[in-house]
Amino acid sequence: MTATHNISIIGSWLTLFVNTLQSYGIDGPAFLAQRGIDYSAAADPTRRISLLTMTALWNEAAELVGDDEIGLKAGTFVTPTTFSSLGIALWSSCSLRDMVECWCRYLHVFSTAADMELEEHEDKLIAVTRLRLDENGQSPSSIYALDATMSALHTMSKNHFQQPHAYKALELSRPTPKHPEHFEAFFGCPVTFNCKEIRLEYDRAAAERPIPGGNPILAKETEKLVIDYLASVQLQPASTHSLLPQVRQALFELLPRGEANLDDVAAQLHISPRTLHRKLEEQDTNFRQLLEEVRKQLALDYIRQPHLSIGEISFLLGFASNSNFSRAFKRWTGQSPQEYRASRQ
Repeated sequence: MTATHNISIIGSWLTLFVNTLQSYGIDGPAFLAQRGIDYSAAADPTRRISLLTMTALWNEAAELVGDDEIGLKAGTFVTPTTFSSLGIALWSSCSLRDMVECWCRYLHVFSTAADMELEEHEDKLIAVTRLRLDENGQSPSSIYALDATMSALHTMSKNHFQQPHAYKALELSRPTPKHPEHFEAFFGCPVTFNCKEIRLEYDRAAAERPIPGGNPILAKETEKLVIDYLASVQLQPASTHSLLPQVRQALFELLPRGEANLDDVAAQLHISPRTLHRKLEEQDTNFRQLLEEVRKQLALDYIRQPHLSIGEISFLLGFASNSNFSRAFKRWTGQSPQEYRASRQ
């Protein structure tokens, strides 16, 4: 379980919230001011907002306008700057898969209310979001905020990719709304409610299809800003629920610096190496296995970026030499990095 008072959301999320209220004819800044929130200051992307505060705002707004689909509508007001530097990185993605992977890696820039990972299957990809729970085993997140987040991601990808969408199915943790068919029409796929996790299934071929307008150089440079921001966000102490995603996130950050060992990751998470080792054992895994998983995921991501040389990828993954990277890559895929890249071009 998680101490909910420590969970936060990026301040720029308030811009989407205020624009949503304005669409219902409500003065958004005045609505916030009545609740002791200075919109001009709180909407600064360098500021963080308590999840409990944001949950109360969404719930009050939904009751005020009398619309249980307020979240769906809210997401349509998204812009790249809604998520600050993360939004620019998402917008620079060269495929839908790149966008989803970026969101998984840097979700905590937006909110520390959930953890996320991407499951790979032969013909599909599944983005799995696990909400952090309070002491009662419930998510403190507003269902309208979760709707708005999924709607915003859908709107961004639809506007950016300008092609038939790759969604195959969506599972939401929220209760069934009054008009579930509106959700299916909005997302363009079957939607199931009252689920334990949020799972968005993509057609793999469509998700990996390159798109015009993607800018790998801009994406790479923007990602540095995202990493810098993420380093300033106070993440939750490593717990049974959140430890594995936090270890993976630490590895994402530390690998390019050549500092991705057990001691460095433990220091990043503010726990002792012995505690980290023990907690990983409790989760039926170990540090070496997680390091291997993260390296493989990043390798498959980087190898699709034609501007990155094999040597650069080897460096970014913390390998001592190109030959060590090539051997590991062949173990993961059955092909050398050059062969794999050629087969995907």
